[in-house]
Amino acid sequence: MKFQIDSGATCNVIPQGYLPQIGNPTIHPSNSTMVMYNDIKVKPEGLVYLECEKNGHSLTLEFQITAGNQFTTKPPLICGTDSELLDIIRISADEVHETTLISPNTCQQPPNNSPLTKTWLEQEYKDVFHGLGCIGDPVHIQLDPAKRPVQAGQRRYPVTKIPAVSARLQEMIQEGYITPVTEPTPWCSPMTSVDRPHKNYEFASIQYEL
Repeated sequence: MKFQIDSGATCNVIPQGYLPQIGNPTIHPSNSTMVMYNDIKVKPEGLVYLECEKNGHSLTLEFQITAGNQFTTKPPLICGTDSELLDIIRISADEVHETTLISPNTCQQPPNNSPLTKTWLEQEYKDVFHGLGCIGDPVHIQLDPAKRPVQAGQRRYPVTKIPAVSARLQEMIQEGYITPVTEPTPWCSPMTSVDRPHKNYEFASIQYEL
């Protein structure tokens, strides 16, 4: 019997229609509830224990039984953990989920062991939350002189958003992040804006023609 390998799955699954092919093994009650990739919850019909052999490894694995039309065309599935145990796949990755040790000499903490809050972080690290940030020296783009310049058309904006967009652009000019251009240039790229909740507008220049 062929199985599908799903390294993101956390349990083994077999559709009920496959059980006759393996001699109708004994079905045991299952207390599990499976959550699909689309957040749909599925209650298994039960579970079976199957002897699986691959690459010289033999293991008795637990399989949740599924029923319903949505599973009739699906193959049995082996999860990532058991696929590794059977030496079908090898995952080499290191994950860090949390920091268990913080040195008081390298990390500021709220006074009097008070809880860490968003307000305290914004006040303690104002420079991080102000402005656009800096990633180093300005980037220079060397254009191919043989390429024909493209002057893209201006994108339309809803009339109700124009005042806020114009105000934000003026702020960025005053802060020195952008420079106004008042004369024709060989290359013109359109601009798009994103209205972030509780934040100013964010802008992006569409440079696909470059």
